[in-house]
Parts: sequence; C-alpha cells; structure tokens
Amino acid sequence: MLGGYVLAHSIREGMPFIYGGGVFPIDMATGLLRYAAPEGMLATSALTDMAHYYRLPMFSFAGCSDSSIYDEQAAIEGALWTLLSSLNGGNLVHDVGYINTG
Repeated sequence: MLGGYVLAHSIREGMPFIYGGGVFPIDMATGLLRYAAPEGMLATSALTDMAHYYRLPMFSFAGCSDSSIYDEQAAIEGALWTLLSSLNGGNLVHDVGYINTG
C-alpha cells in the first residue's frame, strides 16, 4: 500500500489516496474469505493504526458477517465489526450488510 502511495505521488503530487484493505484468513475447505474471523479484525485494527501514523484516510470494514442469513450470528458479527470500526476511527467504512462472505 505504501508502494502504491509513493507511485501515485510520483506521478502527481498531492493525488488523493485512501489507505487500507482487507487482510482476512481463507477457509481452506471452501476457499472463501472469513469476514468475521478475529485475526481479520485485528489485522484491520493494525492497518488503521498505521494509517493514523501516516496521517492517511483509512478504508475499513463494518457490519459484515460470515452467516448465510440475517440471524443472531450476523447480528453479533456485524455489531462487533461496527464497534471495532468506530473505535479504530476508519474514514471510509465498507461492506455494511454483507453476509455469507460478501
């Protein structure tokens, strides 16, 4: 991401740039990303801390779930993501309402 930032600013100084992305584990049985895995939430928190350190706006996640339907699991995972994003201070929050790994 920082390499992309340097490349973008070498082409045009002051070009808008949003830092961030998704670092999620993959379920080896299905090959799908696990949105609600704790290590994905921790990795997103670490990326947000780095974005704050570099003073860049952060692309973050909230309200997504691995559940296949809107049930209790989806509600809890979505609430955890939303709480985490609000506490971390992400600027652009994405994936709100995604279920079944998007």
